[in-house]
Amino acid sequence: MPITIRRRALWMTSLSIAAAACITTLMGLREPARLTAGSAPTLSVAGFAVVNLTQPTETTPPQLELNFQETAAKVQSTTAMLNTAMASVRARLQKAGVRANAISTQGPPNLNNQNGSWQADSTVQVTFRSIAQLEKVVDETNVSTDSAIQNVWINTPSVTMRPTQQALAAAYVKAVSNAEKTAMRMAAADHRQLGAQLALTEGAGGTQCGAMACGSGTSLGITPPVVGNNQELVAVSLTYATTP
Repeated sequence: MPITIRRRALWMTSLSIAAAACITTLMGLREPARLTAGSAPTLSVAGFAVVNLTQPTETTPPQLELNFQETAAKVQSTTAMLNTAMASVRARLQKAGVRANAISTQGPPNLNNQNGSWQADSTVQVTFRSIAQLEKVVDETNVSTDSAIQNVWINTPSVTMRPTQQALAAAYVKAVSNAEKTAMRMAAADHRQLGAQLALTEGAGGTQCGAMACGSGTSLGITPPVVGNNQELVAVSLTYATTP
């Protein structure tokens, strides 16, 4: 029966299951033993570590929004001028390397009559792969200076932080070591010896109790360390067989 690494959200968020799986490789864990009827009580303990979040990740792409406006005496003339202005800017953006499917018009044009003249306006939204690409295209095309464009604004990307794979793997190793030390202390306190390791899971139980007093397989809740800004908690649970 292979060791399973399961995602549990009680003590952690956004952890990579691939990074969790590396625990078995790093710790050299063996295949867990099987318990039979009448086996000795098991001991389950939690282990924790804190990992620093150092890699920013964009969760939404940067966007450029261009508001076009044209005015003429007749409705058809106004919408034709608007469409021509938007098509011209669209062509300039594509020539600068923007994909056609990254440029969209936000709904039909709005039409208003102002003092006998018709005014038409519409917004074009451009989605970029990165803020660097957006900056490059805006500087190269100078679209903000187009006479038909009334307003220009940039929606900057949302950014989250994550740990490096190396830092996450090291944190799991530390959490496993923390759990092993706790298990040895608790077994000694109950005058028992640790036997075979039966299970390794990601996450931690929260029951506060003695190692053997609560019965076979009960999780021992350990207070996790304080997590600071740009940090994340890593937690694992180890289960051992015990012997007198």
